[in-house]
Amino acid sequence: MFTSRAEYRLLLREDNADARLTPLGREIGLVGDVQWRLFREKYDAVQELMRLLEASRPPYEATCVLLESLGENPPGHGPGMTELVRRPSLDLALLQPLCPALENFAPEVRRQAEILIKYAGYLARQEELVARTREAEERPLPPDIDYARVIGLSSEIREKLSQARPLNFGQAGRISGVTPAALACIAIHLRKGGMP
Repeated sequence: MFTSRAEYRLLLREDNADARLTPLGREIGLVGDVQWRLFREKYDAVQELMRLLEASRPPYEATCVLLESLGENPPGHGPGMTELVRRPSLDLALLQPLCPALENFAPEVRRQAEILIKYAGYLARQEELVARTREAEERPLPPDIDYARVIGLSSEIREKLSQARPLNFGQAGRISGVTPAALACIAIHLRKGGMP
């Protein structure tokens, strides 16, 4: 499967495959002690760098000089390093003069921290969507629901749901043609009928 076709592709990136899969591999015995130690060292270093960047607030004058030399607008206040990293045209390599401690971190650690900072908002939204989807997966549908009485469903969707008789919202959502709007209509119908 292409990552671009994955439903949660921001979370299923190539650069974080080790973070997602190594703990699972360790759990089932596929990851040895040496590989596990290297993995832990890398992600401990990523967390350490994230803390360093969050706490770093370079001198305002030096920040302005560096940004102007890069053709960037100077900030109106003394920004922290994470605020500077969030700028699309800046990266940690360009900002290293403001934070010399960056040279103590391996390139893959700096890259991972930079990605986490730049895309933090998008990643949080995607994780929230995953949590909502997981909740929907577990939210049951009454086995005796009459889809013909649900207002807002097309006759095609009513027919598909009546034939499939999904056990929960997750199963209903995976039926071809059943849209999020149709699921919302079902939820409203159930709420009006006194169901959660």
